Amino acid sequence: MGYAAKILGWKPGFGSISGLGFNDKGDLYVSRLFAGQVTKVSHGKRTRVKVPYPAGVAVDPYDGKVYVSAWSIADRDGTVMEGKKTPGGQLWKILGC
Repeated sequence: MGYAAKILGWKPGFGSISGLGFNDKGDLYVSRLFAGQVTKVSHGKRTRVKVPYPAGVAVDPYDGKVYVSAWSIADRDGTVMEGKKTPGGQLWKILGC
């Protein structure tokens, strides 16, 4: 059984990608769940922001603000990891990226 996917393009150096988003300028936002970061790729330059366990990324088409889910592996009341309770799943607005 084969895949009916077509590769449209790629950027090297990413692993554990959990979400993608684009703004109207063509900038790419990549969330990496286990790397704990969201990366903006703009004109070949990468800018990274730390976000705990980020999953989906969304860019508001009207104002360009970037939103990402944080603590995506946690349930709504949090999860115990390494003996500490984490916050529940959250929605963050990314600034400066």
